[in-house]
Amino acid sequence: MSDEAKPDSAPKEGAPPATKPAEAKPVDAKPPEVVPADTKPADTQPAEAKPSETKLAETKPAATAGRNMRLFVGSLSFDTRDDDLRQVFAAYGTPTSATVITDRDTGRSKGFGFVEFASADEAKKAIEGLNGKELQGRTITVAEARPREDRGGGGRGGGGGGRRDRY
Repeated sequence: MSDEAKPDSAPKEGAPPATKPAEAKPVDAKPPEVVPADTKPADTQPAEAKPSETKLAETKPAATAGRNMRLFVGSLSFDTRDDDLRQVFAAYGTPTSATVITDRDTGRSKGFGFVEFASADEAKKAIEGLNGKELQGRTITVAEARPREDRGGGGRGGGGGGRRDRY
């Protein structure tokens, strides 16, 4: 038999000391007190709510007459410019901006744009009055613009290829 197998043998040099089994402690019959997370003692509650803790409904105004409203204008003639859009939509209110989207390489119109009104009421009147109407020989589409979706960024995927020497 080796020294390790003998129950009465002394531990080898450098070995950790033998530990005794933990003694069992009696379990309290009373469960611990549970305090809801939102009820903290008065001295630990912040005096003011942090901006990050405000509700989403408070930070995003509802669709009311007082907020800005952005309109999508589609099927534009490639000859339509920002000023043309502004003039046409000015009949329904005061546009805060009017932009025809252009190709960044060629500078040519992409055939759509955006008009923003300070008042949602004016914007709705413009939708009702101009959607399906003709502008510079084209029937335009006017609707409330949807928020731009995050399309991801950058990345230089693909790669590979290149010349391959053959023997």
